[in-house]
Amino acid sequence: MTAPAASRAPHKAGAHINDPYDPWEIDKDFQREVRRGRDGRTRTAERWPDPEPLGSPGYGKPGPYPVEAVPTAFRDMIEAVAANKQVPAELPALMGQAAAAALAAPRLAIECEPGWVEPLNLYAACGLEPGSLKSPATNDVIQEVRRLHKVLRASHADEISERRKDLRRQIAEARERKADKKAGEEEKATAAALVRDLDVEIKELDDVVSPRILMPADSTPEVLTRNMSVNGEHGAILDSEGTFFSILLGRYTGGVPNLDSVLKSYDGDYVEVSRISREQRDMTRAILTLGLAVQPMILEDAAKSRAMIEQGLLGRFYLAVPESRIGYRNRRGAPYNPTALAAWDACLRKIANLSVADPDTPKYQFPRLFLTDQAREAFFDFKDKIEVSLRPDGDLGDLRGWGAKHAGRTLRLSGLLHLIGGGAPDEPVNLAAMESAVQVGNWAIPHAVAVFGMEDESPRAEDEHAIALLQWIQTKAPKVISLNEINRHCRQAWVKKGKKAAIVPVVDRLVETGWLRPVETTDKGGRPAIVYDRHERVTREGPLW
Repeated sequence: MTAPAASRAPHKAGAHINDPYDPWEIDKDFQREVRRGRDGRTRTAERWPDPEPLGSPGYGKPGPYPVEAVPTAFRDMIEAVAANKQVPAELPALMGQAAAAALAAPRLAIECEPGWVEPLNLYAACGLEPGSLKSPATNDVIQEVRRLHKVLRASHADEISERRKDLRRQIAEARERKADKKAGEEEKATAAALVRDLDVEIKELDDVVSPRILMPADSTPEVLTRNMSVNGEHGAILDSEGTFFSILLGRYTGGVPNLDSVLKSYDGDYVEVSRISREQRDMTRAILTLGLAVQPMILEDAAKSRAMIEQGLLGRFYLAVPESRIGYRNRRGAPYNPTALAAWDACLRKIANLSVADPDTPKYQFPRLFLTDQAREAFFDFKDKIEVSLRPDGDLGDLRGWGAKHAGRTLRLSGLLHLIGGGAPDEPVNLAAMESAVQVGNWAIPHAVAVFGMEDESPRAEDEHAIALLQWIQTKAPKVISLNEINRHCRQAWVKKGKKAAIVPVVDRLVETGWLRPVETTDKGGRPAIVYDRHERVTREGPLW
């Protein structure tokens, strides 16, 4: 006689080792019998209570970027790039936010109320696996920023060239005066001194740093800081690879991250610079924008980095981990839409045409956007919701580092959406722009939960894996649910990475929350075998909760 399922204690990770009732071994013959149609499982007739939701029920699973909420030109660009390159909308959306921030942050800030001013820069990272066409999609989104960057540098190079020609003309004239036999000794001495001074000035032109919008993605934090210090104290890295993230994680420093200047440059703080040339100076208002399309493993490494978490760098990012389109892409993408991209480029040019502010301007005198009363009330409603969720028992109770910065992040985005939508600097940010930013803010929360859940010991990681396994069961509808079947057929990354040891605690979690129920039966040799019944909700199409 088989023992009732309830009498068996839940099996723990590693419990199958040297166990005479090893579920990995004893169910193999039974599975073959089931496939032949001879199912020997015993089923109970009692009512199966509703299972508990997994993960963060207050915010749900990561969803698509709310394209319908953002200004028309931004929406059309996102949809055009996503359809043409067959990438998730999150990629062009986050890179678009960062592109606008790169241009707006040196020019404007945003004030919520007296005493609360935020810069308009953003940090954003989207995780997509290799082969997702990150680079082509990113190129479409930031092509205008790159063009403006090249024009700025070329214009500066022309100015330097003209200045060098003018200095050489002056030197030639001074030498003529010096060589003039009619000139007096004092006049010749003056001409000689002028030639020496002009020669020095020409040599100094060789050391003049060309202004930039974009910084090299392979910059170390030290090099980045020095470059920003001679660039009006601002800069941006918009890149479709994980190079800069890898550097931040300690690629060149023995795995020890050096984050200080990057942390301070998010908030426009004072940053001391280790000088190499005399042009470099400490920064009064360091402003950095980051827009990075990276591999998911880079975000996973960041979520596991103690320095990244404890110092709060990852908490400064808009994060996205959209579902991959690889394997589900059409033979050809939608036709390229130059009209949508031209309209987007025009938005960026309009922002770039605003005057760059002096970084030495005091914080509360820096040119800034203001909010209408309605927009401010909507913002504080959102801020109150976030604040409650940061309590120890709240949905963001274990993501306080990220959640505590989310209101300010949303305030910044409202200013950017105001500018993208055609709003002028002297016009207040209205309710529509704030509501758009709040919708994006709500979208961002489950994505952040998912990224921080990548850390193996995160309390959310097991639930994330359990949700993934449930979705696999719902989609694939395997005839038999057992540890061996999951290990053999489930292609989730966490299964392949951890093998059997990774599966046992996840299955235990599904049993604990009522999604699966162990059923002890016998194989054809009379040995006990464990398989799992699924709750009826798993057999239905649509959302699990």
